Amino acid sequence: MPSPSTTTPDATLTRAVEIPASARGDTWARRLLGRFHITGTFWLEALMWVTRGSRLRVTSMVWLWSFVFFFLLWRPRRIVTRHLDHILGRAGFVERQRRIFRFFKEHAWCLVERFEQFQPGFQPKVDREGDQWPDLLASDKGFLIVTAHIGMWEIGQLMPVTTGTRRLHVVREREEHEGTQKVVAELLARHPHAPLVTHFLDDDMALGASLLGALRSGDVVCLAADRAKAGMVSMPATCLGHPVQMPAGPVALARAADVLVVPTFVYRVGRRHYRVVAKTPFKVARTADREADLRAAIDRLAGEIDAAIRRDPFQWKRWEPLW
Repeated sequence: MPSPSTTTPDATLTRAVEIPASARGDTWARRLLGRFHITGTFWLEALMWVTRGSRLRVTSMVWLWSFVFFFLLWRPRRIVTRHLDHILGRAGFVERQRRIFRFFKEHAWCLVERFEQFQPGFQPKVDREGDQWPDLLASDKGFLIVTAHIGMWEIGQLMPVTTGTRRLHVVREREEHEGTQKVVAELLARHPHAPLVTHFLDDDMALGASLLGALRSGDVVCLAADRAKAGMVSMPATCLGHPVQMPAGPVALARAADVLVVPTFVYRVGRRHYRVVAKTPFKVARTADREADLRAAIDRLAGEIDAAIRRDPFQWKRWEPLW
């Protein structure tokens, strides 16, 4: 759920640069394999088949995929190792392999449960950490849930707002394979458990205006703020001890709508068991210095995302090198 691009006149704000094809994984393998590439519809169909099966099928396939990822995905292995070594400290050979396998196994479970949510019988156990929700839901004002690609961040139905009358607008990146995108869009449109309004980046040139209107009407918007995609207005920040570019869209949207920002992260605790962690809400200042207001909010978000990743780095979904 990344951020929408927001136009700004501030000269110091920059546009995120395009990630090289080699870093995106947009290689000959994707073009040659087509639907059989890891982002293609074959694997999506396999996932859906697993989610409709028995507990034995699910568990055995998760372990199988974990070993496949572990032995075959060499480039992701290097990226995962680099990130985990930075956060947890360098490790010897055996411990490094244990970390990599644990990361891929956690990712495999998240993939399966990501699509289990579309099954009619999906009933997760949800723990909520943070006492902000009652006050937020008692107000008729909209608010902005800002998250990161951690754990089960895609499951909007875990947010308390989906049980009330107000609508939850979720902003997502498009899937990399067009066939996969079509299937995912159809699944979200007929979600059996949550009345989500899904917005895909690049589908609506007026996305920012649409989200602003939703917030002003009392709805809730949920998006991710840890990746600045190509073409987005971004601002520099520091995360995990390194300079990064973060999208300015979320904080600019919150400032324009004059609503609270609620940093929220969803961790997978166990089988269909999740913890929704809501941090202290804050407002983006609205002084005469718009750039300074946005920069202060970006710095705060970067600190929240930093802490969220460090809490469980094995659930951080980052497949491009950050440094």
